[in-house]
Amino acid sequence: MHVHGAQFSANNLVLKGNGGQAYTHGIHLKDAPPETIIENSQFSEFVYSDNIDAPAAIYIEGGSPVVRDSSFQNNAYGIIIENSSPTLKGNILETNDIPIQMGGNSAPSFSANTANGNAVNGIVVRNWAVLENALWSVDLPYVIWEGASVGRGAVLTVEPGAVIKFKPPNSGGYSGLGVSGSLIARGTLDAPIVFTSIADEYGGDTDNSSVVPVPGVFSISIESDSSIFDNVVVRYGGKQGYNVWGIRYEPVAAVQIIGGSGFILINSVFENNIHHIYWPNSGGACEALGVEGDSNSFDGSGEITCGGNIPFP
Repeated sequence: MHVHGAQFSANNLVLKGNGGQAYTHGIHLKDAPPETIIENSQFSEFVYSDNIDAPAAIYIEGGSPVVRDSSFQNNAYGIIIENSSPTLKGNILETNDIPIQMGGNSAPSFSANTANGNAVNGIVVRNWAVLENALWSVDLPYVIWEGASVGRGAVLTVEPGAVIKFKPPNSGGYSGLGVSGSLIARGTLDAPIVFTSIADEYGGDTDNSSVVPVPGVFSISIESDSSIFDNVVVRYGGKQGYNVWGIRYEPVAAVQIIGGSGFILINSVFENNIHHIYWPNSGGACEALGVEGDSNSFDGSGEITCGGNIPFP
């Protein structure tokens, strides 16, 4: 079903896929207005076919439709969001490969959704490059699949209690979040914001596996002077130098501040990282900046480099 640039409403709809006999989305919404509402509906069996790409029960491309109080079961993808800002509220997503995936310049709103028994119990962020302000809520864990970015002039605000996990490429290397705009992560003592590995069960078992998390999974690279980490926990980040297909890659820290000295880091915890922080243009020593002061905590697993263009060993 394709709905392009028109208002569409569905209530108590039951839509079942063809078991992979052909590639087709359940509903393809393109440039849907906010009056487009899908609610109290059921979507199932939109699964892999012989095509490389898998279908979604609902594919949202542009626009700002509403999907609420609906169930998604046994699909390759429950909902795919591309270059759009939909509202997803109160949906139940079970036994799908990927319950929700967002990419492109997307700034959706999530609330009261549940995900259980999926291959990934969270919101997969893949090829996401936001160019407008976006909010990541404390709904489901966000899983950055290899890489994502916040464009110059855009602000990504993360709510207290939100969990952001990273899945590195299967070929090796690490997953990354690049911030040319601003990343505002203000947690609280009781509801910190957590950046960690997909294998970490903080916030629940996201990858349905018993794999023990290890350091070396991700790096957050901040290029601007206007980002804030307050009551943030950073775990299993950084990466040693490595080789992939004969190409040498240099080591990275869990958090790399490659802009100026305006980054604010307070009340935060860094643990189980290969390298904690790399801040070459900090304008001073780590102690003078308060990075190693009483407000932040660093375990002995990683290194901290501030005030100098000295790479990690």
